[in-house]
Amino acid sequence: MQYLKATVRNKIIFSAIAEFSQNGYSDASISNIAHNAGISLGNIYRYYANKSALFNTVVKPLYDDVGSYLKSAFLTDDLPLNEAVCGFIDRVLTNDVLFMIVNKSDAESVEKFNDLVGDAFTRKIKKELESHLASDNIIVHYGKMSRIISQSFLSVLYGILGDNHRKDRKREYAQEVTRFFFVNIEGRFQPKPEA
Repeated sequence: MQYLKATVRNKIIFSAIAEFSQNGYSDASISNIAHNAGISLGNIYRYYANKSALFNTVVKPLYDDVGSYLKSAFLTDDLPLNEAVCGFIDRVLTNDVLFMIVNKSDAESVEKFNDLVGDAFTRKIKKELESHLASDNIIVHYGKMSRIISQSFLSVLYGILGDNHRKDRKREYAQEVTRFFFVNIEGRFQPKPEA
């Protein structure tokens, strides 16, 4: 009997991935998911309390992988910014179908995920700026500037990764944007003029 439950759960998940991919979170239909999984609508609710619970189950592998990576690569000083960003891109491309679902959805968990990513990027960029600029008599509002760079970069990156290009093309574009934003980032700031 346990095998049957796993089979039904997998059918629901695969059907949900297709539905969320096509329609995003708001326009996804539990009825469509049930129909495409070949089960009754009532049976879905035996496995998932609501659409939000099903959505969170679908995207959990992406959230777990990226969350774990952010903790190890972005919240430590061990990895340079450029390498940390490339690793993030690899995680997203490994989970590209799930990322596309997240990228076009407005579920509450998506906002939390985007905040987690944005905060991790902001902290890493701030550390990078402080380490390169503090000794050069350059005055920067590190927190504010880091947040602006982070939001700008992630907006462009999400646009690239959410597009319908081939995975290798997405990687190429993402790496170009990463170089544009972060190679010689410290050279873009000017020293404070001497009085």
